[in-house]
Amino acid sequence: MTTVYQIKTAGAHPYTLTSDAKSLRAKTNLTGQLGNFSFTLPGLNGLTKVFDDIALKDTVEIYIGKDTIPGTPLFKGVIDTIQNVWGETEYMRQFSGRDLGEQMARQILRQYSSAGDTAHNTVDEICARLGMGTGEVAADATAITIVSNDTKYDSYMREIGDYANLINKDWYVDVNNNIVWKLRPIRTTPDVSILTIGDNVQNYTLTYSITEVYNRIWVFGATEKYEKDDPQSVSACADTQFTRVPTDVPYGHDLYSDDIGSWTGGSGSGAHTGPSAVGAGAHCGSNLLANGVGAGSQDNEYVWLKRTWPLTRVKDEALLNFYTAYNVTAPHDLTNFDITLDAPDVANSLTYSMDSSHFPGVTIPAHFAIRLGPGYEVLTGITDGWVKTGDPDWYDLEAVKFQWQWDNVAGNTVVANLDCLYFSNLRWSAYIENVPSQTAYGLREMVVTDDKLHSTTACTNYATTLLAQKKDPAYQLDVYVAPIDTNILIGDRIPITIANENLTAVPFDVISVEHMIPEDLTHAVLLSNERARQVLKITDPRATMRGLHFDVLDQAQRRKVAK
Repeated sequence: MTTVYQIKTAGAHPYTLTSDAKSLRAKTNLTGQLGNFSFTLPGLNGLTKVFDDIALKDTVEIYIGKDTIPGTPLFKGVIDTIQNVWGETEYMRQFSGRDLGEQMARQILRQYSSAGDTAHNTVDEICARLGMGTGEVAADATAITIVSNDTKYDSYMREIGDYANLINKDWYVDVNNNIVWKLRPIRTTPDVSILTIGDNVQNYTLTYSITEVYNRIWVFGATEKYEKDDPQSVSACADTQFTRVPTDVPYGHDLYSDDIGSWTGGSGSGAHTGPSAVGAGAHCGSNLLANGVGAGSQDNEYVWLKRTWPLTRVKDEALLNFYTAYNVTAPHDLTNFDITLDAPDVANSLTYSMDSSHFPGVTIPAHFAIRLGPGYEVLTGITDGWVKTGDPDWYDLEAVKFQWQWDNVAGNTVVANLDCLYFSNLRWSAYIENVPSQTAYGLREMVVTDDKLHSTTACTNYATTLLAQKKDPAYQLDVYVAPIDTNILIGDRIPITIANENLTAVPFDVISVEHMIPEDLTHAVLLSNERARQVLKITDPRATMRGLHFDVLDQAQRRKVAK
């Protein structure tokens, strides 16, 4: 049987090309990348230019068959690049482009939110905006909220599958300009082609590696700033301080200081009155925290208040906001005011000793906003900052302690107050890990920051999806089938047996298929992990078949790696 092909261009000067092309490639992909094509035509017929009226944006249909041209195109795309090349013996024109999904890669979804709508309604909305069909969109009632701040449509489609709670659906654009969005497998045996080593599979490369395994994942979302950004000069306790609805904020209005039962207290003399709630003096919320000692306390007296609770994972320029005041029965000033963060314990902590010029005065309340994060640890030449004890971790804060100290106050009553304690400029975050994977492959960590995630739920869903994709290594199989097999399609699930590799009927999903002429070769990429959404490795089949082996990352993968 002979491989035959036909190329149809639809533009101002349409062509039907049969056996005119010197080379032809047509590649289809699932979620990770768009499909693409290329073909080369002669540029001269004698001294006459030919095919010079095929233009950018012309639509191309590619038909490949055995002995006869099929009635339905195998591939349909749009020309986006034309090169005129003088070869060793002749002048040629090279055309390349992407499949009909190219409009999703060049158009931006501006200021859009799915706003808790169902996943399939969101996909339908995207189709409607682009004028595409929805006949292949699977029903999925999962409620999702994904915000697009000028996101390309193809990226948004990937996010629907990643941000929702393991929706785990793939998408591509078919030759009829329909979005196909459904679970793998799209086809299974007996419809799909059988791949047999030494029969139709002429060569293969099997890759499995733990370099792409991650089993402890942090996901950071958008930074949520409070509307009142200067807590030192204005009250930070207004109900309108949040940019998000009060039921879903990173760290709530007076969240920590109003919860009296979670606090402990102490003093230098051992006798103290706190932590106690002074409702009448509450600056915001229901309670004002207080701790103090009565007359007869020692001269070098201090009192402290501490809350032990997982606080947050600090990234970038977060702020610790609080309100404080103190009272003494005689006019004595503070000598020390320290804030300590257990990160995660007293042996591994961070302490901020406030400069005396910033102390609050006697009975004079003050708001403070202390910057958090490794960029504000004490360095040479810096007069204030966080001093490390042990090996503290900003991603693992477990407690916060405030301590006030006075000299020469024996016989006096001293009381310290604390209120309006909260974090601001803080990113939404989530954390997830898989212990069996850590046992099998060692601790392998990943930190992802995505400004389009606007809730703890969205971060958690994304972390859950990433962990499902990354906790186990995926087998990737590159097969080279000759002659061309047009029945191998993306989304096929094929059982693979390779005795030399200890694989027996292992199910693999086809995620990329490329047909090459005049090589008369099909290169298919298959993955054993159905959740993997990106081609792990692309090999040059010609180099492999010469006994060489090297890796090439395309532009989409380089951008992925750069992130």
